[in-house]
Amino acid sequence: MSGRGAGDPGLAARVRLLLARAAIATADWDAATGHVGRARRASGHDPAIAAEAAVLAAHIAMGTTRPDIAVEAEHAASRAFGIARNASRADLACAALEVLGLCARMRDLNDSAAALERALGLARDAALPAQWLHILNELGSVEMLRDARADRLEEARQEALRVGALGLATSIELNLAAVHVMTARFGAGIALAQQVAASAAQLGLRPLQAAAELIQGFAMAHQGQGRAMEDHLRAAETLAPEDAELRSGAWAIGRALFALLQEDRAEARRALVQARLAVPGEHVRILNPYAGPELLLRAVAGELGSADARVAVDRVVRAARWPELWAHCALAVALGRDGREHEARTALAAGMAAGAPYPVFLAVAQRLVAETALPDGWCDAEPLLRSAEAAFDRLGLGRAANACRRLLTTLGSPAPRRRKNDAQLHPTLLRAGITVREAEIMDLLTERLSNREIAERLYLSPRTVEKHVASLLAKLGVERAAVAHVARTLR
Repeated sequence: MSGRGAGDPGLAARVRLLLARAAIATADWDAATGHVGRARRASGHDPAIAAEAAVLAAHIAMGTTRPDIAVEAEHAASRAFGIARNASRADLACAALEVLGLCARMRDLNDSAAALERALGLARDAALPAQWLHILNELGSVEMLRDARADRLEEARQEALRVGALGLATSIELNLAAVHVMTARFGAGIALAQQVAASAAQLGLRPLQAAAELIQGFAMAHQGQGRAMEDHLRAAETLAPEDAELRSGAWAIGRALFALLQEDRAEARRALVQARLAVPGEHVRILNPYAGPELLLRAVAGELGSADARVAVDRVVRAARWPELWAHCALAVALGRDGREHEARTALAAGMAAGAPYPVFLAVAQRLVAETALPDGWCDAEPLLRSAEAAFDRLGLGRAANACRRLLTTLGSPAPRRRKNDAQLHPTLLRAGITVREAEIMDLLTERLSNREIAERLYLSPRTVEKHVASLLAKLGVERAAVAHVARTLR
C-alpha cells in the first residue's frame, strides 16, 4: 500500500479492515483473510484494531466451508470477545457475541440463544441501537427454529419500521411469513409473503423477492395445490437462478412435500434427490431441507438400520425442531423394526414433540411411521393415524386423509366418515344450495384440474365428479373458466 496510508500504520490497518469487510460481504474469503492479516501486521498493537480484526477473523471462519469451520469460528469469536472487552469496545464485544451465537446455531440452538441474549443485553446497556436491532432479529430467527415463535421477530420488525430500516424490515417479514406457513397459518403467511415480494421488487432486492415466491410455493405445497405451487417455485427459481439453497428448498419443502401429500412416494424421493443435487458437497445449515424427509423415507423403506439412524440423530442441531422431527421418527422406525419397542417409543415421542407446532409435517411423519407400526407392532398405530387423518382432513388434503382411513380399516378400526357438514360454507354458497362436496370440488377447479384429476384427488369416479361439476356450475350460473374468480371472491 502506497501514499498517505504507508506512513500511518493505524490508517493503513483501518483501510485493510474496510477492505476485509467488503471482501466478507462478497464471500471472498481468501481476500478477506489476506486483508485481516495485513491489518494485524500494520496495527502497531492497537487494541481496537486487534479487536476488530479478531471479529472479522471469526466471520471469515464462519463463512468458509471447511469441516472444522464451527470449532474454528467459535474459538475465533471467543478470542475476539476477550480482546474487545479488554479494549473497552462494547460494539466489537457485541459483534463477537453475535458471531458466537451464529456459530452455535450449527450445533445447539440453546447455546445460540444464550449468546445472542447476552449480546442483546450488552447492546442495550451500551446504547447501541443499530446493533441491538440486528441482534434481536438474529435471536428471533433462532427462536423461530427452536420454538416456532414469532414474537421476537415481530418486535424486531416493528423497530425496523420505526427507524426506517425498510430492507431489514422486509427481510424480517419474510421470516415471519415462513413461521406462519410452517405452522399452517396459510392466509397470514401468504399475505406477508406477497407484501415482501412487492416491497422487495420496489427496493430492487431480487433475492428477497425470490424467497417470497418460494414461501408462497411452500404454502401451496402444504395445501396440496400443485399448479399454484409450481407457478411460485418457478418464479423463485427464475428470479434467483444461481441460488442453490433456494433450488434445494423448492425441490424438498415444495415438490417433495406435495408428492407425499399426494401419496406419491416415488416422486417424493425423486424430488429429494434433486434437492440434494442442487447443493453438492457438505453444507452447514440448520434446516437442511432434504436430509430429514429422506432419512424417514429410507427408514420406512427398510433401507436404514438403527445404528445409522442413531448417528443421524446425534448429528442433529440440538433443539432444532425440523431435523429432530424427521431424525427421531426415522430412529423410531428402525428401532421398531429391530424389535426394540421401548427405545422406539421413546424416539417416537421425541419426534412427535419436536414436530408438534407443524401440523402438516407432523401429520406426514405420523402417517409414515404408522404404516411401519402395523406389521412390526412396536407401537399403537391407531392414535397416529387418527391424528394424521384429522389434520389432513381439516386442511383439505383428501388423498392423504383417505390413505389414513384405509390404514385404519386394515386395523379393524372404524375410519371417520367426514363430510364436513359442520364446516362454515360462505353464505353465498349456502344460499345457492352448494353442497360441501361441491364446494370442495370448486376449490379444486381453481387449480385448473381436469375432472379425472379431481376424481383421483378425491377418490371418486370421473363420472361422479362430472355430475358434481355440472350441478355446481348450474347453481353458480357460470362457465367452468369463471369458477376460480367466484372462489376467490368468496374467500
